[in-house]
Amino acid sequence: MPTLIQIKNYLVQYKKKKYGLHKISLGDLEQWCEGNVEVPIDENKAFVVSYKILYDNEEYEDDEDIEEDGNKFRIFISSVRLLNVASISSHLHADATYKLIWQGFPVLIVGTTDFNKAFHPFGLAVCSNEKTKDFEFIFNSIQVGMEKINKDLLNPTALISDAADAIKNGFTNIFGSSYNQIMCWAHMKRKINNRVCQIDDKHIAKEIIEDVEMLQLSNSTEVFKLASTLFIKKWNMNNKQKNQSILDFMNYFHNEWLKTNDGWYEGIQVYTPSTNNALEATNKTIKDDGTFRERHVLSRFLTIATNIINNWSVERDASSINAKIFATEPTISLELWTLSYQWAKSTKDIICISNDSSKTYYIPARDLQSISQANLNKYKNKTWSTFNQFTKSFDIWCMEMDNGSDWRKSKCNCPRFFKNYICKHVVGMAIRLKYCKPPPSAKTVPIREERKRVRGIDENVKKCIEELYNDGIMKPKQIIRALQTRKMKMPTLIQIKNYLVQYKKKKYGLHKISLGELEQWCEGNVEVPIDENKAFVVSYKILYDNEEYEDDEDIEEDGNKFRIFISSVRLLNIASMSSHFHADATYKLVWQGFPVLIVGTTDFNKAFHPFGLAVCSNEKTKDFEFIFNSIQVGMQKINKDLLKPTALISDAAGAIKNGFTNIFGSSYNQIMCWAHMKRKVNNRVCQIDDKHIAKEIIEDIEMLQLSNSTEVFKLASTLFIKKWNMNNKQKNESILDFMNYFHNEWLKTNDGWYEGIQVYTPSTNNALEATNRTIKDDGAFRERHILSRFLTIASNIVNNWSIERDITSINGKIFATEPTISLELWTLSYQWAKSTKDIICISNDSSKIYYIPARDLQSISQASLNKYKNKTWSTFNQFTKSFDIWCMEMDNGSDWRKSKFNCPGFFKNYICKHVVGMAKSFKILQTTTISKNSSHW
Repeated sequence: MPTLIQIKNYLVQYKKKKYGLHKISLGDLEQWCEGNVEVPIDENKAFVVSYKILYDNEEYEDDEDIEEDGNKFRIFISSVRLLNVASISSHLHADATYKLIWQGFPVLIVGTTDFNKAFHPFGLAVCSNEKTKDFEFIFNSIQVGMEKINKDLLNPTALISDAADAIKNGFTNIFGSSYNQIMCWAHMKRKINNRVCQIDDKHIAKEIIEDVEMLQLSNSTEVFKLASTLFIKKWNMNNKQKNQSILDFMNYFHNEWLKTNDGWYEGIQVYTPSTNNALEATNKTIKDDGTFRERHVLSRFLTIATNIINNWSVERDASSINAKIFATEPTISLELWTLSYQWAKSTKDIICISNDSSKTYYIPARDLQSISQANLNKYKNKTWSTFNQFTKSFDIWCMEMDNGSDWRKSKCNCPRFFKNYICKHVVGMAIRLKYCKPPPSAKTVPIREERKRVRGIDENVKKCIEELYNDGIMKPKQIIRALQTRKMKMPTLIQIKNYLVQYKKKKYGLHKISLGELEQWCEGNVEVPIDENKAFVVSYKILYDNEEYEDDEDIEEDGNKFRIFISSVRLLNIASMSSHFHADATYKLVWQGFPVLIVGTTDFNKAFHPFGLAVCSNEKTKDFEFIFNSIQVGMQKINKDLLKPTALISDAAGAIKNGFTNIFGSSYNQIMCWAHMKRKVNNRVCQIDDKHIAKEIIEDIEMLQLSNSTEVFKLASTLFIKKWNMNNKQKNESILDFMNYFHNEWLKTNDGWYEGIQVYTPSTNNALEATNRTIKDDGAFRERHILSRFLTIASNIVNNWSIERDITSINGKIFATEPTISLELWTLSYQWAKSTKDIICISNDSSKIYYIPARDLQSISQASLNKYKNKTWSTFNQFTKSFDIWCMEMDNGSDWRKSKFNCPGFFKNYICKHVVGMAKSFKILQTTTISKNSSHW
C-alpha cells in the first residue's frame, strides 16, 4: 500500500501526462485547435470542426464580443460519423451545461432526436460564454461540418430549447426565421408551477394547472390559438371577485406563454419532441460517464471532450455491440403490438371518410363506443364557445391513413402519437385492414406480464462486472467501456442492466422492506461486536401506526416512523473525548427520500470525525434528539462517561438545537455556521438598491464576525447598527429592511456566528458538509439506494470510517489532540520571530500577556493600548481599528502550545505564527533547519 500523499502526488503526474498542462493560454488553445482541425479518415475520431479565438487587441464584430478581459474563444468538436447523423436531421435541440470546466466556462450541446426519441449529438462546443454569438457559432459550425464531409447544408424545420433568447437568436441568424420554435414543455411547466403557487386559492391553482395541461395537448396551431382564447376567457369570467393573485398569474401567463414563448403544445410540428429532456439526459451522462462528476481545467477538458465525442461516435457505429442506430421510423414494442391487437378486436363504431389518396378515421376515445353526428360536426368545425367544450373534443381521435400499404406514415392526433410518433390506433387499424400482422406473442401474452428473457452472460464476464461494480464502476455504459478495454466477450446493454438487478439483490438484500423486517434487521445487528471497526446498531426506534406516541410530532401521515443509529466501538471511543458536536442532515442517498443524519466532532487540525450516522423517517426535533441520545447510549455500551459537550455547530435549524438541548441541557454555546449565515446574508443584501452600500455592509459584517469574545461582539454589533442607522439619513427603504432582517435573524435569534464565541471550536460546519459529499461520492457512488440496500451501504460506510481511524492503518486519520505545525507555518513563525516589532508584555503570577502590533505596524501607542484594553469605542470604525493590535496570553511554564491568541489565524487554526514565533524567541522550542532556509511564497 502506498501512502495517501504518494497516491495524490502520482495522480498529479499521471493527469499531466494524460491531459497535458494544467494551464493553457489563448495561444496554446489556438495551437491545439490547429493541430486537430484536419478531417480524419477514421469516422469515429474527434476533430475540431471550427474554432474562433479573439485576442484583446483584435477587431470585434460587435459589442457582444467584448468581455471584461478582452479575450474570447469558441471551439466546436465533432466526428465524421456524428456529422453524417446531423446531415439527415430535420430538427435541432440545443442547450448549455455547466459544472464541467473548473474555470466555469459553459459547454454547448446541439443534436437531434430520431423516431424513437433517442438523442443523437452532433458534437459539443466549448465557449467562453453562452451569448447569441456563441450559439450562432455552434450552428454555423454544423454548416461548416456539412461542407467538410461534402453534404448539403442543413435546413432545419424546428428548434427545441428553453426560453433563452441567445439560442433562438443564434439559430435565426444562421438558418433564417422559417422554422418552428418549440419551447420545452418540461421547462415551461416548471416555470408555471413555480408561479401558480402564488395564487392564494390552492384549488383554483390546481384547476388552472390541469387546464394548462389540456391546452398543451392541442393538436394543431389553429386549435391551440382558439383554445388559448377560451382558456383566458374562462378564467376572466371565473374571477368575478377580481382576485389579484389570479389576475397577476393570467397576465404573466398571457405575456410569457401565449405571446412571447407560445411553442409548447404537442401539435406545433409532428414527429418532433415537445421537450428537451433527451438532450438534458445527455448532459447528465456527460457528467456521470464523461467527467465522473469532476470539474476539469480547460486544458484537460479538451482531451476529455475528444474522448466523449469518440465514445458518442463509436456508440453509433453499426458494427458496435449495442449500437445506437438512428431510427428512421418508430419501433413497435411488444407491449404496443399487444395493445394494438386488443384494440383492433374492439367493437368501437369508427367513422371513415375517404378521398382519392387517403382515408380519415374518427375514433371514439377511451371507453366511448360511438360518436354522434352533432359531436362530429362540432369537432370538425371547431365550434367551441367554452374551454370545457374544447376539453370535450378529446372524446374523439382523428387518424389519417394513406390508401397505399405504407401504413407507418399514418398520422393520429391522440397524445400518445404526438409523444411516440406511433400509437395503438395506427397499428390497430393496420391490423384491421390486414396491412400488417402482429407477432404471435402479442396475441397470447397479457400486457405487462413478465416475459422470459434470454440470459447468456459468460461466468467470467459476470465476475468481472461484480468486481467493477464493487470498485465504483456502477453504470451499465461505464461497465461496457471497461469490458471493451479488457477485450472480454461483450454482453448487450440489456443483459448488463438485468444482471445488475440480480447482483444488487444478492449484495444488498430484498428490494422492499417492511417496518417489521427493519426491526428484525436492527435486532440482528444490535450486539456490541468484538471487532472495534465493525458497524452495529447502537440504538433504534420503530413506531407502528397502532402504537402510542410520545407527542404529536411522532405522528406522520402514514402513522409509521423509524430511527436507526449505526456506529462502531472505535468511532464511539473518539466521541468519548470530544468537547463539541457538529450535526446536520443530508438527502439524495435513500431513494424513498428519507434523510440521513450525521453527527461528529473536529480535532485540533479541524479534521472531521463522525460518531456514526442515523437513518430516520424525518429530521424533526425528535429525530435529532434520538441521535444525540444514541451517543449517550453508546457511551454506556462501551463503559465511558456520558458526554457533556460545550458547543454545537450547525445551521439555523430549530430541530437540531432543540434536540440537542433536550439531551444535553442549555449550558452550551450554539455556534451558527458562518458559511451558512454568510450565504443567507449575501442572498438578502443583494436587495439593497445601492450596490456600493451593499458591498460595504458585507465588509462590515465580515469584520464583525472576527470579534474575539462575546463582550466585543455585543459592543461591535451595537456600533454596527448605530453606524447604518446614522448613514441611512435618506431612509432608504431597502437598507432599513435589510437592517431589520439582520438584527432579528442574526443578532437576536442566531447570534453565535463570530469567531470568539468559543476557542478551539470551528466557526463553520464545512468539515461535516465535506463528509456528506464524500458519502455521496465514495459511499453511495452518487446513486440513490432503496432503504433496505442503504442499510448495508451505511454499515460499510461506518466500517470504512472506523478502519480509517485505526492507528495500524496506512494513512490513518488519527484524532489530533494538538494542532500540527506545517513547514509553511514554521517558516512564517521563524521570519516573524526575527522581526523588530515593539511588543508590550504585562506579567502576572501564572502567565504573561503580550500586546503585538498587527500586520506591518511596528509599535503601539499608550492611548491606543488603553482604548483597546478598555474597549472604549464609540464608532464601528474605531472597533475595526482595534484589529491593529493582537493580544496573546502565554503560561509561564513550558507548555507554550496552550497559549491563546486573538488574531483570525489563531481562531481558524488554533495555532499561528505569533504563538510559534514567540515560543521561538524565548527559546522554548527549536525550529527546523528547513524552515530557516525556506522562503514563504
